[in-house]
Amino acid sequence: RSLIHARIDLPARPGALGLHYVEWLPGNHNPSGPIWNVVDFFVNDADGNILEWDRDPRDPFRIVVRVPDGVDTIAAEYTYIANQPWVNSESTDSYGRLGYGGINWNSVTFYPDGADKDEFTIDPTLVLPDGWKVATDLPIQGDAGGVFDFESVSLARLVDSPIIFGAP
Repeated sequence: RSLIHARIDLPARPGALGLHYVEWLPGNHNPSGPIWNVVDFFVNDADGNILEWDRDPRDPFRIVVRVPDGVDTIAAEYTYIANQPWVNSESTDSYGRLGYGGINWNSVTFYPDGADKDEFTIDPTLVLPDGWKVATDLPIQGDAGGVFDFESVSLARLVDSPIIFGAP
């Protein structure tokens, strides 16, 4: 169906927490992150309670989550419509077809306010049908039944490390 379901878990403190969608993409030289393809955006606390959020009226690539007292972690869950990479963002989009696909991590990544792209680390995981193969320069830490866990990498390296995958 050309949909990518994504989740990012982050530490949080009570108050406003800004989350940025990757805006500047390698090789595009302009703010062209395809945020218009992000849908079904929800933020939950560790107990599954849905938290309120708003899009920043001055920055379309930023979402502000209201974190209540007593919450120290959040999970943002959303879907990315990976339908037309040749139209939306030229070579930096994600796609999926029957039996194969590719992800440019920028299309499914949010990061917190103030994060340094070279210092902020991410522990990426990709879930595919059992038996599918992947090709990427990211070091694979584990592969169990279609769940690929990658070693921790900086946000900058993740965004610059596309992955292709498919059925054998």
